[in-house]
Amino acid sequence: MGAVGLNTVLGLFLVFGWGPFPKLGVIGAGLATLVAQASRFLALSVSLYRKEKGLKWHWLLPGTGVSKVFGPLLEITYPIAISELLSVSLKNRHRTR
Repeated sequence: MGAVGLNTVLGLFLVFGWGPFPKLGVIGAGLATLVAQASRFLALSVSLYRKEKGLKWHWLLPGTGVSKVFGPLLEITYPIAISELLSVSLKNRHRTR
């Protein structure tokens, strides 16, 4: 949420040149997004590694119950995946003409 707010506010200032910021147009929007996402990355990294024990990775190993989750998840999400694949292929096909 904070990154979206920072991106919006910083984008307005950099795109339109409000206050002490230069008017950068589209480049300002890109710069605002870069700064907001870098801030988001730093905040998430600090929150993950700040805990006493640090970050613990849980690998998906055989016998850990992944198949119990993967089957129903695939059943629910495959229509979305097919829709996205068709959408991307149609867009790419339109661009090559």
